Amino acid sequence: MTKNLLLLIATLCSFFAYSQFTVNVSASNSSICIGENTTLSASDNFAATSYVWSPASGLSSATGTSVVANPVTTTTYTVTALSTHGHATKTITITVNALPTVSVTGNSEICNGASTTLTASGASTYSWSPTTGLSGTTGTSVTANRTSNQTYTVTGTNANGCVNSTTHSITVNAFPTVSVAGNSEICLGSSTSFTASGADTYIWSPATGLSGTTGSTVTANPTSDQTYVVTGTDANGCVNSTTHSITINALPTISVSGNSNICEGSSTSFTASGATIYSWSPATNLSGTTGSTITATPTSTTTYTVTGIDFHGCSNTTNHTINVFAKPTTTSFTGPNEVLLDSKASYTVTSPIATSTYQWTYTHFDQTPVEANGTLLDVTFNNGKSTEISLQETNVNGCKSTPVKMTVTINQVVSTSSINEKNTAIIGSYDLQGRSISPTTTGQFIILMYSDGSTQKVWNK
Repeated sequence: MTKNLLLLIATLCSFFAYSQFTVNVSASNSSICIGENTTLSASDNFAATSYVWSPASGLSSATGTSVVANPVTTTTYTVTALSTHGHATKTITITVNALPTVSVTGNSEICNGASTTLTASGASTYSWSPTTGLSGTTGTSVTANRTSNQTYTVTGTNANGCVNSTTHSITVNAFPTVSVAGNSEICLGSSTSFTASGADTYIWSPATGLSGTTGSTVTANPTSDQTYVVTGTDANGCVNSTTHSITINALPTISVSGNSNICEGSSTSFTASGATIYSWSPATNLSGTTGSTITATPTSTTTYTVTGIDFHGCSNTTNHTINVFAKPTTTSFTGPNEVLLDSKASYTVTSPIATSTYQWTYTHFDQTPVEANGTLLDVTFNNGKSTEISLQETNVNGCKSTPVKMTVTINQVVSTSSINEKNTAIIGSYDLQGRSISPTTTGQFIILMYSDGSTQKVWNK
């Protein structure tokens, strides 16, 4: 009986000890993010000999006082403590929070020196790196201003403290190199074409004097100096501009000096000025078609055009008209062509024209020529040699006729003694330059001698 009582007492004591055996479990972090881990620790009120963890998935070990848990989903772990007093179990739930899905919106290409706004989403707070070219390193949105390619990382943290990141790369495109080909100088009134290159599309300004404001090629016809700006945009949308200045050279002022009126058969020279080189047209009756000075012999009124080119290559023209006037035609003049020495004679223009002037010239061959004007000429022939009388008409245009000429023979009277010696009688009365000879017989004749004395001649009166 005593033996049975002792066994009963032992059994009761063992049951009591088993019922008092407990195990505790704790976690370093009962709420983790995907990819994180937490340490699970077990303890008991008796000296357990071992601990067993389940499920073993995601644990660093299935046994041990402490294990590291790295579950991918929310998991409840059970730990069983074993001792001589029996076993005890405890559970703990590890909540696994998903990582935020962080994304970035914003341009992935910008032009050199340009900026773009990058905006993150999918989390609660954000940090950006590297700081190069950023307006800030925290916040949902930042502004990036880059001169070279860059990859930015944005790290987002959600309400559970889970962190994720993403990257956003920015390619920095160089500006197009815009250039313009075309003349930098033109003449007033001329035009020139400008051609831009280095981009894909172009805009020109100002519009003054341009055929258009878009396109790679435009035609410019400004009236004063102008600087044009061409803005080019390339395939990446990058924009650059350049300028092209054009100088407007004034046209030369061409003038011509020289006669405008000539008489038929005459020539005249005229000289152009105001430029460097000259050309003349029409070539008819010109001494040449180039040069500043030429001689013209037109047969009728002609308008000549001279084109002058200056050292800028600018040209201009002017006209010079030569009026060709006809020469007058003097029909004749009247008066004796044979006279006595020391006698007087008158010469008169036949049918004179009131608007014309007349010039007489007569010359004793051993004297200075004598000139006189008018329609009437009175001459005293006091030299014993023949003379020539010339008449020239000048009309209202200043043109002179071809002179009309007459040779006048001057005769001498033989002296009285000479007449008697020749047995020649002078009959009748005849006035010889104020000298009266009274003949003794009827009849009228007188003996004359040529002024050169070589022959004799009887002049019947």
